[in-house]
Amino acid sequence: MFELPAQAFAARGDYSDSALTGTMQTAGVWFPEPVHEMCFRSDRYDQEISLLQFESEGPRFQGEEEEPDVLDRFTNGGQLPSR
Repeated sequence: MFELPAQAFAARGDYSDSALTGTMQTAGVWFPEPVHEMCFRSDRYDQEISLLQFESEGPRFQGEEEEPDVLDRFTNGGQLPSR
């Protein structure tokens, strides 16, 4: 379990329009560097999602996986997952 910082939108229960559009959180709230935080709430599933973007380097993308995963094995075996 991860404890949310007290200034985080989800920790404060703030799901206003400003949480949807996001705000810059100062260094030390989430990480040693400032981040842009947005928070989305689903009442249906009773969950929140916090999205953090590091402004200094732009979006970070995950590189290609070297090991095949479950989807790769299904696709290579001729089976496509149903949506």
